[in-house]
Amino acid sequence: MDESNATCGKRLESIGLENTELNRQRYRELLVTTPGLSQYISGAILFEETLFQETRTPGKSMVDCLNEQGIVPGIKVRIELDRRVARHAPRRSLALPRSLAPCSYFLCLNHPG
Repeated sequence: MDESNATCGKRLESIGLENTELNRQRYRELLVTTPGLSQYISGAILFEETLFQETRTPGKSMVDCLNEQGIVPGIKVRIELDRRVARHAPRRSLALPRSLAPCSYFLCLNHPG
């Protein structure tokens, strides 16, 4: 759902807006406060900046808006495997591919269980 500052900036620039934190915040607020959004999505991968942004309502974060709608907020984390460590572990037990490409994990925030 969310995107990097650079990608978000391209969307803003396409409609004549400058790529500033305030404009990105307003764009993201528009997304997370869309009425009925939870009818179409159950989870949202957020960009790091969004995790810490508040809406224009004092004390209410973007994450709060998602939680109120029953949408699970998360963040994508990339982990580079260290070749030296992986070389000493049996490939079968780790299920590692031949090329040690970056791995991605989705971390849920404020979600029980």
